[in-house]
Amino acid sequence: MWNTQIVGISTAHISVAGAIVCLILFTLQRFLTVRWKGRERKPSIAISKVKEKVKPDLPYLLQFPPSRRYVLATLPGFDKADVQAVAPEMLKSQALPTVTTPHFDQEGFYTPTGFSTQDIKKLGRFPDYAALSGVRDPHPVPENWDITKAKFRPYRPFRWGYHQHMALMKYDPDWWVELTSSYHTIMSTRRSLLAQHGSRIFFQNPCATHACRELMEMVLSFLCKRYPMHFSFSADQSLFHNNLLSTTTNLLQTDNPLQVLFDNVPEDYAVMMRNETDGLYYLRAAIVCSSVGWYAAQHRDAPLKTIHTHVPDYESKMAFSMDRWFSRLSTEAPVSRCSWGLEDWEAFHTSPPDTDASSGEGKGEWTRSAFKDFEEVTG
Repeated sequence: MWNTQIVGISTAHISVAGAIVCLILFTLQRFLTVRWKGRERKPSIAISKVKEKVKPDLPYLLQFPPSRRYVLATLPGFDKADVQAVAPEMLKSQALPTVTTPHFDQEGFYTPTGFSTQDIKKLGRFPDYAALSGVRDPHPVPENWDITKAKFRPYRPFRWGYHQHMALMKYDPDWWVELTSSYHTIMSTRRSLLAQHGSRIFFQNPCATHACRELMEMVLSFLCKRYPMHFSFSADQSLFHNNLLSTTTNLLQTDNPLQVLFDNVPEDYAVMMRNETDGLYYLRAAIVCSSVGWYAAQHRDAPLKTIHTHVPDYESKMAFSMDRWFSRLSTEAPVSRCSWGLEDWEAFHTSPPDTDASSGEGKGEWTRSAFKDFEEVTG
């Protein structure tokens, strides 16, 4: 009985207490709900107004590669020059144009790496590119090196399971241009391709003229230092001698630097330049003969993302990383990248027909495979 009484009394007290607690919680809940709803309306209006007024800036517009302007202090004629890094805001507002033709006679404009138009004019032809870029000159090939026996270095694209990535490797300054026994054959093939395809594989925008001239000077300098038995300059660097082809090019009389490269180097070049309006990199000039399934003119004046539209998973997995990587790429840290593919024949240039009827090309069906017309043999 004692236990039962105690239990009875406890249950009664608990019931009363429970009712009181429920009433308090119900009242408190209504009070908090009213207060919360009253407070909720005001911040939501303020936030909506802020969102309407604030527009996020382009992410790469103020992103520039590391400045190399301080190197000028080590070059002749710049000992008293102001070589401090230029602020990103100044680089943005005073950027050399890449959509229109830049005028180097106008002072106060800058390249993405911080060099001014005055600096460029003062540096002149064939400056010390090793110092300006931070990449050493190549070592010459051994004296017993024979181009008739030279082969490309082997390349293994992947060893185990393949995962899509940018395939970047450490750059070796000695192997920028690799000449082999196929030099004459490839040069002849490239000349035939240019005669057949013209601007589909070779173009240069006026805005890229200076960049292409810089590229020409760097490549020709590389050839003369890496393969001195086959290439050389005159004393004043106005003439370029190619002993392999028995030709001499007057560099002072050329208006198309890429043509000089095309006539002497069996390599493709694509010049990507930073656009001053969004900070992204666009294709402004190109010599691309060894393309399979596409041609350079398809991507003229296009940014990286558009160029790689047909690359599987590029937009979802690589577009952001590529744009960010380009925006921060420093000249003293170049990289190598090997592009590879699987073909059932020796492909060099097999591109789809031009869809532009005005070009007079593109008639007929495009054949990518040499065995397309062969009947499939089934066992």
